[in-house]
Amino acid sequence: MARELGVTKPALYRHFRSKDELLHAMEADYATRLLDFVVRPLRARTAASGDATTGGQGADAAYERHLEDVVRLYLSSVFAFFDEHPFHYLFYVRTILGRRRSTTGPVGDALREHDALLLQLVDRPGSAIPEECLLTVARYLATSAAFWTTEHYRRSIGRPPAPGQTFEPEAVQLSRDEQQHLIEHGVRHVLHGFLASAADVDREAVERIAWIQPAEVRERPRVLDAITRTVLEVGYGAATVERIADRAGLSKSGLYHYFRNRDHMLAETLIDGQRHFASLARTRFGQLGTHAERLYGLFVMISSYAHHEPSAVIVENWLRESNIEVQIPGDHVVELQRIYAFVSEMLVEGQLAGDPENGFAILTFINFLVMQELGNLDVRTARPDRLVDRIRGLFHLFADGAIPTLESNGADS
Repeated sequence: MARELGVTKPALYRHFRSKDELLHAMEADYATRLLDFVVRPLRARTAASGDATTGGQGADAAYERHLEDVVRLYLSSVFAFFDEHPFHYLFYVRTILGRRRSTTGPVGDALREHDALLLQLVDRPGSAIPEECLLTVARYLATSAAFWTTEHYRRSIGRPPAPGQTFEPEAVQLSRDEQQHLIEHGVRHVLHGFLASAADVDREAVERIAWIQPAEVRERPRVLDAITRTVLEVGYGAATVERIADRAGLSKSGLYHYFRNRDHMLAETLIDGQRHFASLARTRFGQLGTHAERLYGLFVMISSYAHHEPSAVIVENWLRESNIEVQIPGDHVVELQRIYAFVSEMLVEGQLAGDPENGFAILTFINFLVMQELGNLDVRTARPDRLVDRIRGLFHLFADGAIPTLESNGADS
């Protein structure tokens, strides 16, 4: 950092006495930018909403227009936030997506206002939509905004997908038309979903086939086991490399061997796990009759696998917390694309909304979406029926969109 600034290290320490103090200063700056770019537009929209979503003639159409405006505003605000301050993406993942609601100080204040405003804006007065449904829709909107903005930037600089979801600050500048196209793409999918024929999926039948059993889950490798056990014992923030190395029975320098390069052992370990999961998925895909059933089956498989082996969720979240980016080699991407070819086929045949070249991006989004949602649920102790209910609701959002999800929950309640 001192070299980048063109100053001596002691000169930098005159401003910040430690790395922790510098980190706190960055967090305070993040809170200010989050307020400027995301919270204040939501606040202004709340003040301007008035009675636009209340009952009366044309209430359904008015509510849908209101919800569309809210989604467009949120996506536009997040896009502008990352466009101007890409280095704050990690804070966004740790707070907005990571749901770290114990955060205090300016960041905690900004987060609580963000959550309250977003819940108020997606709610429909008089419908008594359950708060859990509103929370799920709000998280889905935040996850969609983060993922599709990141995916666009990564693609624009020719990088393969990465499970760490690290934002790329060196992305090319987009024209106003390109920005608006990206935003409208997100608005359409958040509101109306990806799969119009989801109602044809027999959820219970798919769940019986797709649910992965404990005996099918392999023992986790030593490094992943060390990460998982350390995080469970001391939390993400305190899961340092030193503690993980001690748990793994390695020296710190020995553990750094795993994390030094993008083609390091951690990447190989994760890829090996993906291959094992893909082999389980391939067998089940052959027993499911339609592409839509396979798509829902994928949601069930990811969730049940994480239920029996939570390191999948823990390690991905730890990678984001530690800002470790693991690139997936291109040949492995091609290998996965062959196994999940039905997604590309659905895009070509028009069953799945989106552009044909988005096949692997949609697969990555599904994994990102499920992992984020499972991060809000203790998958180790969750009852299977509770987990299935959560995944059914998430698939409903993905397939049908926010409008049918909110309307159906309002009617049910």
